[in-house]
Amino acid sequence: MKIGIAADHGGVVLKAALRTRMASRGVAFVDFGCNDTTSVDYPDYAAAVAVAMERGDIDQGILICTSGIGMSMSANRFPHVRAALCTTPRMAEMARDHNDANVLVLGASITAESEGVAILDAWLTGTFSKGERHQRRIAKLSSNAAASMDLAALREGDADIYASVVKEAERQHLTLNLIASENGVSRAVRQAQGCVMTNKYAEGYPGKRWYSGCDFVDQAESLAINRAKALFGADHANVQPHCGSSANMAVYFSMLEPGDTILAMSLADGGHLTHGSPVNFSGKLFNVVSYGVSRETERLDFDVLASLAKAHQPKLIVAGASAYSRTLEFDRFRDVADSVGARLM
Repeated sequence: MKIGIAADHGGVVLKAALRTRMASRGVAFVDFGCNDTTSVDYPDYAAAVAVAMERGDIDQGILICTSGIGMSMSANRFPHVRAALCTTPRMAEMARDHNDANVLVLGASITAESEGVAILDAWLTGTFSKGERHQRRIAKLSSNAAASMDLAALREGDADIYASVVKEAERQHLTLNLIASENGVSRAVRQAQGCVMTNKYAEGYPGKRWYSGCDFVDQAESLAINRAKALFGADHANVQPHCGSSANMAVYFSMLEPGDTILAMSLADGGHLTHGSPVNFSGKLFNVVSYGVSRETERLDFDVLASLAKAHQPKLIVAGASAYSRTLEFDRFRDVADSVGARLM
């Protein structure tokens, strides 16, 4: 285990005593400063330890300021930090046992050196009990912290938009939504979509960009490509389309010429707008012939589909739907496509 320790100017003396104690116990530690009594800002030192924990450079932290309050407030702004201000060894034991605290905070003005060393000893020997009730409560701490961090900057920057987002979150929470394209994404997905990569131009493909500075965008896109290939057993994958409509457009434009014939599911029978709706680009640019479901079984009628393919000789057959609740029989689509020399999407 490696511990990061830091203090502001008010905690330098106590930090030195704790360093000595950890060294005598053989505890590995990293000192993030400060090292003299020149006035500094405690949030900077709390952040240094918290960020090191986020990165996995250290396992736990110790923070010291005059009262301990400022360091506690600063450290607990970070999602994975559980900082506990302890004034007695018993508090340190309970912080580890009940709360799985990972940052010990001390107030130098209210903690004598001998007491600080005793608190440190209790902290170092303490462990998390992993009791069910404690794990449940800690999980709620993490969930609540992540939820509040999601919108903290927005609340400060634009209270009106913040209010709309909060109301939409409440609506989604109270709604049973069966629309596939409106599935609820995880907080991790939302954070990735709203991260700093939104600031970067990255036209082209990994290793072949029009702009410099795309090294880390290339890493992310290459990772997504490899995951998609593994998931679908494919030799190639393009992960750039942000939705199904743009993905369909990419295939149409790469495989077809304006006016070519497409055989796709009727919008009325469960198809998608990009399957040839007259108000969509697909219906405006291509000659779309629609197939549908049997009125008796409400399943795809492959006999009719095969007849349409033979009569219209499409260049592309779309095997997909937006509102068809049955499993698509891709092998039968393949047979029809092969019978007329069409591509199958």
